[in-house]
Amino acid sequence: MARFDAEGIDSVDVEAQSHHKWKQFLKENNADPHTAMLLNVWRHGAIHTATRRWHKPGQCNAHLMVCRLRGAALDSARHRWAECPGYADVWLQLSVAYGISEEWWTAQPRCTAKSGWITRMAAATVEERANLQVAACKMGMAVMELSG
Repeated sequence: MARFDAEGIDSVDVEAQSHHKWKQFLKENNADPHTAMLLNVWRHGAIHTATRRWHKPGQCNAHLMVCRLRGAALDSARHRWAECPGYADVWLQLSVAYGISEEWWTAQPRCTAKSGWITRMAAATVEERANLQVAACKMGMAVMELSG
């Protein structure tokens, strides 16, 4: 089965995984079993969405993949993370907290938008990329929490 979250995976920033800001985020989130589970599922790209469940090449399942919040054609993890107005409050909060432009969310490759892996192109320094990775994962965890 083909992976649809691999876009950008060849430029994932391995250094950001070792940065103290990322390690602190992991430590804080792994202390609570619920947030540890959310982060683990998000980082493994295992979020349950309509497109993940119903997308089958050659089958007419389009009606099953519509976003239940805003009616977009494809209710995918990327849609929820970067595009769905139903999650705009979370983007705005994280954008302010981490100094991220609103456009940043939609410009990220799928490996970031579907599992929180930050790429080297996301920012100029390792520290900035580590912060962005934290924000990306917080958004993913919020998507999972709000999706029920």
